[in-house]
Amino acid sequence: MVRLVPSSVKFFRIHTPGILICVLAALCGCGRGVKEESPEALYPELDREIERSAYYDSIHENRIADLKGRLATARTDSARVALETILADAYEAYNADSAVVYMRRALNDGGNSSDSETENLRRIRLASVLAHAGRFEESRSILGNSRPSDNDTLLLEEYYATYSNLYQYLCEYATGSGVEADSIHRLEMWRERYNDSVMDIVRPESFNAMVFGAPRLARHGRISEGTAMIERHLNDYRSGSREYSILASILSYLYGEAGDHDRERKYIALSAISDIRGAVKENMSFRALATGLSADGDVERAYRYLQKSMADADFYGTSLRSVQASRMLPVVYGAYSDRQKELSRMRHRQVIWLAVTALLMTAALIAVWRLYRSSRRIGRRLATANTALEDANGALEDANAALSRASRVREEYAVMFMEYGSSVVSAMQQYHQGLKVYSASHTREALMKKISSSEMSDRALGDFYALFDRAVLDICPAFISRVGALLREDGQSVVRNGDLLNTELRILALIRLGIDDNARIAGILRCSITTVYTYRSKLRKRALRAESFESDIRTL
Repeated sequence: MVRLVPSSVKFFRIHTPGILICVLAALCGCGRGVKEESPEALYPELDREIERSAYYDSIHENRIADLKGRLATARTDSARVALETILADAYEAYNADSAVVYMRRALNDGGNSSDSETENLRRIRLASVLAHAGRFEESRSILGNSRPSDNDTLLLEEYYATYSNLYQYLCEYATGSGVEADSIHRLEMWRERYNDSVMDIVRPESFNAMVFGAPRLARHGRISEGTAMIERHLNDYRSGSREYSILASILSYLYGEAGDHDRERKYIALSAISDIRGAVKENMSFRALATGLSADGDVERAYRYLQKSMADADFYGTSLRSVQASRMLPVVYGAYSDRQKELSRMRHRQVIWLAVTALLMTAALIAVWRLYRSSRRIGRRLATANTALEDANGALEDANAALSRASRVREEYAVMFMEYGSSVVSAMQQYHQGLKVYSASHTREALMKKISSSEMSDRALGDFYALFDRAVLDICPAFISRVGALLREDGQSVVRNGDLLNTELRILALIRLGIDDNARIAGILRCSITTVYTYRSKLRKRALRAESFESDIRTL
């Protein structure tokens, strides 16, 4: 299935946010793309740009603050509508809720306009923003009442492009959510229908012609024509602009279809760099890059990029990207787990070798010590043996340090495992949201039967708690007794029959692993922040040393 191609740059705002983002990128030293030919040469630059992402976000936030200041002092309806539209553009790939708010304001404030085409364009823009935000039914409803005249080619092109992207989002949301294949196939057919409608009226060599034309060429087996089309124009845009990110992403997809995985990785890395420089949170580049790196065996970097993808999705505020990232987590997690097992086996072999070496050196020392008393020559040999023994002791110290690091890795492994379990629960909950798509092509009775109970999510949550408890007790078998030693005799934490831990002990286990934030604890254990706060307060009151109770927990 074709990857999502974000909606094209809207023709009525080509001269505002797009150019401003390009200017900001230029001020930050962003040139026309990156010249390295191999993806490995791009990864260090991408890592540096991730470290600077807060800087790029601050530039974007300052621009938004300036626009809001100008909006507050605007005196005419037309000025307010123009500024609200620009703010919606600025938020469209940055924060979904804010983009919807400002686009609705622009539509409401411009409602008295006599220009029906302009009002219709704002409606289409609102539908596009809602589609990005994952509010598909609202988007489809607005588009259903906003079809432009056949004579207005530019507006009609925008209308078809928005519809095509809406169905692409629906396809991605439905895939992996338990929706039947025939339903997804129908969604794909609608997407292709609107894609073809765009291409019937699009201007040759325009941005939309590349965005919608190149993937269509690939679907018809003409991949080389599609790549040539985009490569001719990619460097017409600057890294950091939305246009560059989109075209680089499409080019990565085309090379992936052609089996050229080096160029596939290269261009998705370029798209990710551009997304950071342009403060784009609604992206798929990091998730796609994590998928490829996991397949290549670079699981540490894959996990880091997947974490970035999930953080961006949470900040943007759409369920689609969060669900897609959570579906990738088991893949990366599995590769990461295999890598840790291999490292553990290597450490065990090293410890055995060092132990054998130490035994041999000890035996040599005993033999040398016995011969030392008989002659000076033997004494010199003993000195040599002592030197060798010191080397062995150094090696043993290194082994101890390696074991200490292994212990820290086990804790990090537990944290990752817990967050993975929580993500699985979230994905199951999102399954119910995916039923909206299911309902579009099935009877009410079939839909009611599918959503009749929450057994799946309840069972997944129970499984998550069981895995969580076993992971904690595997790492620290005496965890419950050590916690009990910090509590008064009349304030011990009681675990019900059949459970390994209770909610109090799970909260303390997360604090022991370095997770202090109530919101994050609540997210992992799937409870409210108030519940976490209440448990922590009650535990401190029952502690032998209330003022240092949680500090004592961290040192168990």
